[in-house]
Amino acid sequence: KGTAATQAFTSLTAARKELDAAWDRLQARVERASEEELGSPLADNPILGHRQRYNGIEALIDHTGHHRGALAVYARLVGRVPEMPYGD
Repeated sequence: KGTAATQAFTSLTAARKELDAAWDRLQARVERASEEELGSPLADNPILGHRQRYNGIEALIDHTGHHRGALAVYARLVGRVPEMPYGD
């Protein structure tokens, strides 16, 4: 999707809906993948180097947590109490 697509969102509700849909697409794709595919190496890259594909899943989860934490800090800086992102 890229930067232009993410900058096009005009509401938090729409952005959350797209994030939920993206996680659903990722889950479906991982469920279709064989263990052999998930264990195969990623193309060499500057972020993860030359690791197995399943390491990309772990990195994505960690990266999302990083952004959630940053957003919580930003909310607190403007006097808001962020919602708990992992359930009630």
